[in-house]
Amino acid sequence: MSRLRVGLVGFGYWGAKLARNIRDVSDCELAMICDASPSHRAVCAERYPGARICEGLEDALAAPDVDAVVLATPASLHAEHAIAALRAGKQVFVEKPLALSVADCDRVIAEAESSGRVLMVGHTFLYSESVRYLRQLIQEGELGQILYVYGQRLNLGIIRQDLNALWNFAPHDISILLYLLGERPIRASARQFSVLDHQLEDMAFLVLEFPSGVVGHLHDSWLDPRKIRQFTVVGSEKMVVYDDTELELPLRIYDKGVRQLPQALITGAERPFAPDQGFGEFKLQVRAGDVVAPRIEPSEPLRNEIEHFVHCALTGEKPLTDGAHGRDVIEVLEAAERSSAQLGTAQAISQVDRSIA
Repeated sequence: MSRLRVGLVGFGYWGAKLARNIRDVSDCELAMICDASPSHRAVCAERYPGARICEGLEDALAAPDVDAVVLATPASLHAEHAIAALRAGKQVFVEKPLALSVADCDRVIAEAESSGRVLMVGHTFLYSESVRYLRQLIQEGELGQILYVYGQRLNLGIIRQDLNALWNFAPHDISILLYLLGERPIRASARQFSVLDHQLEDMAFLVLEFPSGVVGHLHDSWLDPRKIRQFTVVGSEKMVVYDDTELELPLRIYDKGVRQLPQALITGAERPFAPDQGFGEFKLQVRAGDVVAPRIEPSEPLRNEIEHFVHCALTGEKPLTDGAHGRDVIEVLEAAERSSAQLGTAQAISQVDRSIA
């Protein structure tokens, strides 16, 4: 197979973005678009005259000229739709979250393994060049020992009716954290609140503890005056702020850190007496240097993601955001929900014998 023929199922807010990228990626053909809405189908017919326009998933699964299915359907249907597509022999890309439970994730992963088909989950931010650059800084030890990471994903709207703020926003941030640190958390603590007259929680605060000692903190909300998509990584040598809303210079590296003084200096054998310094300042030394904003070649993460899916579907290569990665994210979310139900009591997260690639 030299060209992947793709059927897109779901042409809503995100599905429209997927359609554009599928059409524009080389080695790929947008063969079919399926959506239950007549008005959506009318838009599809006008924008993509080369694609067949159909009503539902069944049309894509029955089409012999559709090699792969991209699912942008409601989250509650992801597991069911992914399993059906895999059983039909299609390569599958499913938007995040992979499913709404670990048990359903396991079912989808098992089906992908038995069918021998590619299963990829749409965690788009892992295909951002800025996130990849930040991960490289961490892996190469440029920041020193990572102490803690915190992320904010805030906005005013869109107020969802199907998923709360935790399940809507946090999959992005959890996915980024797992990728940056290369490990799974061992505990999760969370609180969620609904401040609108609404059944779904509008804001979530999540703390994750990792085996290496790193602490991650996430704040997600659709009820905030500013659009913020920011990650801060604090290391012993340097610190980095990643701002996804900053298109030109999304990364800023701060040459700042806190160092433990040698024992001889701590005891005072080689340190002049400074009576105005407190106990903490006496043991630790704060260092501040320059701020560097590296030039990162811009590219659209969603385009990179679709290109990766096409490559994996054509070659059989394991995707970066495979079913296992999608499952890890859901396991963290389930632990966060349990914690929130117990007013923030920390919940253990099971450990598996595999590293995060």
